[in-house]
Amino acid sequence: MTKVFGLPSLIVFSIAVPLLVGCKTQKEQKQAQKTVKLAPVEVESNSIGLEVPKRPLWRLAEVVSDDIVHMDLAITPDWEKQQIEGNATLFFSPYNRPLSSVVVEGKAMIIKSVRRQDADGSTKSLSYEYNDYIIDIDLDTTFQTTDTFSVVIDYIARPTELYLHCPGLDPYGQGMFFVQPGEFTPTKPKQLWTQGEPEDASVWFPTNDSPNERFTHTLKVELPKGMTSLSNGHLVSVEPVKGRNTELHFWRMDKPHAPYLVMLAAGAFEIVKDRWNGMDVHYYVEPEYKEDAKRIFGKTPEMLSFFSDLLDYPYPWNKYHQIFVRDYTSGAMENTTAVIFGEFVQKKETETLGDDHELIVAHELFHHWFGDLVTCESWAQIPLNEAFANYSEYLWLEHKYGRAAADQHHLDEMQGYFSEFNGGKQVDLIRYDYKSKEDMFDAHSYNKGGRILHMLRQVMGDSLFFGGLSHYLKTNAFKPVEVHHLRLALEEYSGRDLSWFFNQWFLAAGHLKLEINQGWIPEKSLQYMIVNQVQDLDVAPIYAMPVDVDFYFEDTTIRYNLVIDAVADTFAFEFEEKPLLVNFDAEKMLLCEKSDLKSPEQYVYQFRNAPLFMDQMEALIAISNSEEHESLLTSMLNIGFESPYYKVRARCAKICGEREFIWAKSQLEGLLKDEEPVVRNAALDALAEMQETEAWMALAEQAWANDPALSVRLNALEWIDYGDSLKALGLAKSRMESEYSAEIAAIADIFSRQTDTGYEEWFRGAFTRLTDSNEESDFLISFGEYLASQPLAAKRRNLGFFEEVLKKDPMWIARLGAYFGIIQFLEAMGEPDPGTAEAEVYESAVDLIREYLSRERNEDILKYF
Repeated sequence: MTKVFGLPSLIVFSIAVPLLVGCKTQKEQKQAQKTVKLAPVEVESNSIGLEVPKRPLWRLAEVVSDDIVHMDLAITPDWEKQQIEGNATLFFSPYNRPLSSVVVEGKAMIIKSVRRQDADGSTKSLSYEYNDYIIDIDLDTTFQTTDTFSVVIDYIARPTELYLHCPGLDPYGQGMFFVQPGEFTPTKPKQLWTQGEPEDASVWFPTNDSPNERFTHTLKVELPKGMTSLSNGHLVSVEPVKGRNTELHFWRMDKPHAPYLVMLAAGAFEIVKDRWNGMDVHYYVEPEYKEDAKRIFGKTPEMLSFFSDLLDYPYPWNKYHQIFVRDYTSGAMENTTAVIFGEFVQKKETETLGDDHELIVAHELFHHWFGDLVTCESWAQIPLNEAFANYSEYLWLEHKYGRAAADQHHLDEMQGYFSEFNGGKQVDLIRYDYKSKEDMFDAHSYNKGGRILHMLRQVMGDSLFFGGLSHYLKTNAFKPVEVHHLRLALEEYSGRDLSWFFNQWFLAAGHLKLEINQGWIPEKSLQYMIVNQVQDLDVAPIYAMPVDVDFYFEDTTIRYNLVIDAVADTFAFEFEEKPLLVNFDAEKMLLCEKSDLKSPEQYVYQFRNAPLFMDQMEALIAISNSEEHESLLTSMLNIGFESPYYKVRARCAKICGEREFIWAKSQLEGLLKDEEPVVRNAALDALAEMQETEAWMALAEQAWANDPALSVRLNALEWIDYGDSLKALGLAKSRMESEYSAEIAAIADIFSRQTDTGYEEWFRGAFTRLTDSNEESDFLISFGEYLASQPLAAKRRNLGFFEEVLKKDPMWIARLGAYFGIIQFLEAMGEPDPGTAEAEVYESAVDLIREYLSRERNEDILKYF
């Protein structure tokens, strides 16, 4: 699954709204089987004042007593009620002991009947107990380990009522979602789609909802006539339903996979067809994006070839289809053979210049080996899915565009992890004591995990690393795994003991933090280097890691491979002359924060002569962080403007703006023609920060009018708004009918500061054209800010608008925007006198917020309160 970390820059307003959030164990009875206690780690007082040990949870994989080997599922969605009429036939095999009962999960359902279906075709009604979470079924007989049997469950799934019947769960983890036109979104298309990860599949069909379960299945779904569907496996048939204006779509999945990967999507889609090695590769898009499908997804066949060859394991499934859906809860999801993408990827070319989401396509495809073929046995092991998918992004960039492109992405991912770590989340990569499953989907499992795999690759070498991964896949295909399966497979293939690496990186918290000192002793012709590990040893271990160090001389470079394994390591090297540069971690492979005490002249030499992107960036940051050495910095910037690395060029522009280097004006104007939008934006920012209003306004207006990238045009509009708000307002009015989500959000920001009554209808109408949840969030805040200056009647009219988002939008960031939008105009109202019309609106809004907060379970939101 692709997940975006971080939050928009939101102002937190103070208002007296109590937070009423309860807590309930998700699996109730089954969870007791999965939870054990460990040795005491904390001490707390009991009711009589005695100190008693407090023990952490240890999250185990689901206990396997009954194994679902196959499922036949037939469903009929009720679009009006947003329910599903379902019939699930589950084929079981006892797991190593006789069975007289089975327990399956089915959340917030109405169970109509449960019966056993025997081999002779006869059926028998079964007694069961149901508590809104699990169905405990008495089989009325005992099945031996060699038996198979089937249970048929007729049910009604009620996804939108999850919060009523399972109050301890995330009310938006609905499993199946209905998208259709609403009062405030009349142009929204009619769709449905599913999202099973982590354990939401059991909201729309009964199952053992755990990643260590896997089965084959069929799916029959009755849909309105003419609607297109997508599911796992292959489409067997689409047949009209007699006497109804509907069709029965029949899908079959012949290879086993985990419940959270079972998917269905349906709507009015165009299918753009592609092929790879004789296999169907289809792209499902809304009709107006038909011509954009191959621009967005067209590298998929090449990726299939690259990953299949790299892993020496051909793509293991029968098709690879990709689909866009509206209002998606996440970035994308690797449902086996049928990947779902959020609508933020479905963009026109101008919207994607500089960010075409190619890496998300690679990420979800790689999951079809790491996650779908070989699946983590529990959520504690989710890095075995997500770290590999994250690292696939580096691998694809390296293959397609070269190492420099990959390293620039590597830096972004590493900084994302550092941000989370330095923000206070300092946990093991593989961890069994997580608070909730969603906690595992973080920058540790993704970003840090990908960087750990990169280090492991460097330690082992490409041949052993990729050969070992192929062995891991072949050994564990169609099986659940834990981290030791990976270690053992790599060890078996390579003949090396890798426990030292896994223990410190996969099974511990933290990362290297280094202080490096170096010097030359001329009388002994010795170059010394002292490497201190200064990470917090209460959090992280003392690491043992190999590392390459390059010594640069006039005519040659000498490389040594060293090992650091102590709090302080001292190294000495005898050379005939003093090195011009000592480049520690020459391959820039370590996951570390470091302080390297080089001279300014050494950093300049590194910038000019060391070969890697990270060499240039490291040197540029080191010199620019000092207020001294301006002449050295100037020489580096003049080189950096021509750097082959776009992040270096952008950083140079940023430094010029921060330092107000007027001398760089012509170079910055040259960067306004750079091929990379991020560089053009950095140059425009720098010029705006250092020039007189008339000069940079002209450049901003030129960028607004002519730049092919929407991101640059909107940055220009923001600067125009800063310099001349009336001119920006005129430009915004000229684009009121824009089809681009980011532009609509930018226009809303400008309109939010207007006080006349002419923009309310635009806000209400433009909302339905938004196609990105982050922009939806920004838009809702702007709408709230606009309403703050509007009459009371406008506030009353639009409470329902915000209510619909708070209660129905599955994406948490949009709900957060609606919350802050309401707060905007409540803050402007103040607390009105009781009994007034103002008090009625105020109290209605506060009640709405109170109800929303009582239901919200998303940790990213709750941490605000």
